[in-house]
Amino acid sequence: MSDYAIRIEGVGKTFGGVHALRDVDLHVRPGTIHALVGENGAGKSTLMNILAGILRRDKGTIEVFGDPVDFASPVESQKRGIAIIHQELALAPDLSVAENMFLGDLGNGSLFVDWKTMNRKAGSALSAFGFNISPTTLCGDLSVAYQQIVEITKALVIQDCRVLILDEPTAVLADPETEVLFDNLRKLKESGITIIYISHRLEEIFRIADAITVFKDGRTVADLDPRSCTEDDIITNMVGRKLEALFPAKPEGDTEGQVLLKVDNLTRNGVLDNVSLSLRAGEIVGLSGLIGSGRSEVVRAIFGIDPLDSGTIEVAGKRRLIRKPSDAMRVGIGLVPEDRKRQGGILPMSICENMTMTNLEAISRFGITNARAERRIAQASQERVRIKLGALNDALSSLSGGNQQKVIVAKWLNTDCKILILDEPTRGVDVGAKAEIYSIIAALASAGVGVLVISSELVEVIGLCHRTYVMSEGVVAGELKGREMTEEAIMRLAIPKRRVH
Repeated sequence: MSDYAIRIEGVGKTFGGVHALRDVDLHVRPGTIHALVGENGAGKSTLMNILAGILRRDKGTIEVFGDPVDFASPVESQKRGIAIIHQELALAPDLSVAENMFLGDLGNGSLFVDWKTMNRKAGSALSAFGFNISPTTLCGDLSVAYQQIVEITKALVIQDCRVLILDEPTAVLADPETEVLFDNLRKLKESGITIIYISHRLEEIFRIADAITVFKDGRTVADLDPRSCTEDDIITNMVGRKLEALFPAKPEGDTEGQVLLKVDNLTRNGVLDNVSLSLRAGEIVGLSGLIGSGRSEVVRAIFGIDPLDSGTIEVAGKRRLIRKPSDAMRVGIGLVPEDRKRQGGILPMSICENMTMTNLEAISRFGITNARAERRIAQASQERVRIKLGALNDALSSLSGGNQQKVIVAKWLNTDCKILILDEPTRGVDVGAKAEIYSIIAALASAGVGVLVISSELVEVIGLCHRTYVMSEGVVAGELKGREMTEEAIMRLAIPKRRVH
């Protein structure tokens, strides 16, 4: 038996002359959880795609449990017991949970599908992993969080892997779901499974990892022991900044300032129950709670995406009837949605087009776009939110997650909106990009914009917001301000209370 489950030495990879990896070394011991951290573009995912057989390395050596390997396809990697769960989901939405889990072998070698046995096996696998998901449910009907759970369960239980690679597995999970995941990862480790864990959430690393490798600019720059290092050590190696520098100073909130947004008793039967909140000019207000608590449903109702059964919305002191997003935009509300790839931006379209699509009146006349005006506005937006890009005409898909998010924020800034709603604004972006997005949010608040932030990261809510509303089961369970905002206080309100019938 080798000392290492995975031994990587001097691996390099270039794309069109760009060095994605430069002489990378990685040593992962069997039966451990080994964390990989680094900014987007640092090389973590490229290396894992090579290990999973998706890409071929240009140079270097790779050993799996002591055996040299050179995978030419994902199938070869899987045969060696390696499974990878990507951050981007790869499920067929119109197929059931069980069908997705057994998609590679629906008939189990037969010409016919034994639906009863397949559903039973899928249900048993999900139960073993700790989740109550019906195997006959269509994957498209599941929340993003539960779709992720199906992917993880498929790899762990169905594929019988020896090395599990997880790329941002908790990006779509709330705290209780994360705890269940961690409990099961620890059990897998105890059973001898080796886990490579990629995450931007540094607090998770210290709870779950046995070893940490830091990537920067396509190189491995540090191997750290989570028992002796700190978050500052990791961040300094990643981006050269200390932890306290991530959050800018909170703008001076004017408690007597103009109330830009006031909603009273928003109700949508079975979803929201008498939700009330307010937002003043220059404020950053959080909307906390577990997945399924109704946070996103509140902002979808405010923005006119989902209908309401009752309740009122006031913007700058005037009652408004908002039945569709164009109504919300007309009164100065912007929304950066949770799913930036499917709802926030149009990936095949250019960066320039994405940044100006919300303000076509400024760049067109009689339906004809003025390319010069479009480019002028896009360039100003790029400078304002510091987007790193090759060219404005490049597709939005060419950017990293953090820069895609900046483009979507810039799209709304071009409307001069006075109320900006951000749903999970830093999900799946690296530490450096998070700090830049926080600075943009603080600058907006300083300029008098009211910012409403939904976040599953409690540290983010506490570090960024003046106050937060905490939701639980479709109702506002409480409001916390200033020093009242602690992780314990938020979770105490967020966890559903046992109801007496």
